[in-house]
Amino acid sequence: MSEYRDYEFSESISFRFLSLTDAQAAELSNGVSGAECRKRKDNSFNVGVVELREEVIGPIVDFHRLHNVALKDCDIFLSLTTENDSEIWEAPELVNEILRSVNCRLTFSFTCV
Repeated sequence: MSEYRDYEFSESISFRFLSLTDAQAAELSNGVSGAECRKRKDNSFNVGVVELREEVIGPIVDFHRLHNVALKDCDIFLSLTTENDSEIWEAPELVNEILRSVNCRLTFSFTCV
């Protein structure tokens, strides 16, 4: 629930690596708690997804730096689901914290149900 409005919503925030090799995908899965990897539909690369939590910020930043991940190859995916057609939402401090360490895009999904 937002601090400023009486709205309710569900949120999901993940860090995504969008073009991992098989070796990088295995390393991410084994090295970052909760990381999940899958092949892209075109079977060219793997996508690695990590739910953003305080304890995974350090390992995500380390992996990102070790592999010199390009801006186009990662993002923070923010997904909101609400019953309202208009919503005020503030990203948690975790988003700002990781953005200070990792240069990546923000990708939003807003769903009204």
